[in-house]
Amino acid sequence: MPRNWDDIANTYEAWADVLDLILDEARTAVSSGDATRKVAAQQELREFRNRSGNAFAKPLDDIAQNAILDIWKATVTDALQGLAQRGLELQNNMRQISAITGGLASISASIRLDRAKAAIDSLTSAVTSISDLKNGIADGAGADDLRTKLAKAIADVQTIRNLIEGVRG
Repeated sequence: MPRNWDDIANTYEAWADVLDLILDEARTAVSSGDATRKVAAQQELREFRNRSGNAFAKPLDDIAQNAILDIWKATVTDALQGLAQRGLELQNNMRQISAITGGLASISASIRLDRAKAAIDSLTSAVTSISDLKNGIADGAGADDLRTKLAKAIADVQTIRNLIEGVRG
């Protein structure tokens, strides 16, 4: 479906919403069994990767790239499961970013100790959850790449947690 890429706000939420819509369209294309629609869905995902350019684009681009690969899977069932997984990844990523940015937005020049502790606890919980997810990934196509990306996410969340701990003193 043609879309006006220039009208998309340069925010994580706007680009995540567009990716969510494209993933829905891709699921419909795969379900239809129509090769032309599948190719069009892949082209739309590639266009998304080429056009997204905000600071949060990397995780969204990775999800789009994985969805492109999912469309190529041999069976419709595999592709639908993969696309459903990408949708879950997007939702989880959106929640994590919202939690992190929401936590950081509330921290101001007059940070209260209890808010800093709550943010640290939330980030520690996020690290544990992501670690559990990473450790629970079965071997298979793309598993090592996903583990590497999750390890990077863990390191990024730990960096943010350490910054907050430094501010808290």
